[in-house]
Amino acid sequence: MLIVGLTGGIATGKSMATAWLRAQGVRVIDMDDVARVVVQPGRPALARIRRRFGDGVLHPDGSLDRAELGKRVFGDASERRALNAIMRVPLTVELLRGLGAALGDGLGVVVIDAPLLFEAGLHRLAAHVIVVATPEGTQLERLIARDGVSREDAMARIVAQLPLATKIARADVIVENGGDRASGLRSLEAAWARVRADAPPCARQLPWLRLPRASSLPASALLWLALCAVRLGIVG
Repeated sequence: MLIVGLTGGIATGKSMATAWLRAQGVRVIDMDDVARVVVQPGRPALARIRRRFGDGVLHPDGSLDRAELGKRVFGDASERRALNAIMRVPLTVELLRGLGAALGDGLGVVVIDAPLLFEAGLHRLAAHVIVVATPEGTQLERLIARDGVSREDAMARIVAQLPLATKIARADVIVENGGDRASGLRSLEAAWARVRADAPPCARQLPWLRLPRASSLPASALLWLALCAVRLGIVG
């Protein structure tokens, strides 16, 4: 199965890329959605977050107040490291479940959509990494318009991430999204065509061709998932 990583900077248009891929029938594992799953009430990760950051990061119903937690860790590197240490293994385990489901469904291609693809080391699983990019000025103005924040706050959010230039340098394929939506989609379509051209024959025909659904994963698939876990460093 071909794994493709998708990332970009804040407000560069990664959600546009994800929506387009899903419209083509491509399986996308959204790591933001995965993060919401692993902190649901009753999950060990939420209990660890509560112990580390206190009851103040919870809503009255016991669910995680993501906005409050974000305030706690934003601008504080040590707090971010603490949160990342809590989340790393649960996120990886849930990701591997998603990859296993894709294998079981007989898919030839799956996309991992992750804002922190490089920072979390998830790029190690990807045969190709797509980065959605915009000029810095465009990124800044879009973020201000989208979130209604001040220029200073928007700049602080951008600076808090791995520099977009670094992501671009590490990308296999770049989607230029600095213009209008139509030009961004054209760049995305061209990027995806490049990825599919390098894919195995069965994967090139996705999303229209799928292998028969497996009732259970074969030993080779389980071994593949185990190797993924080793590559991500969650098992030795």
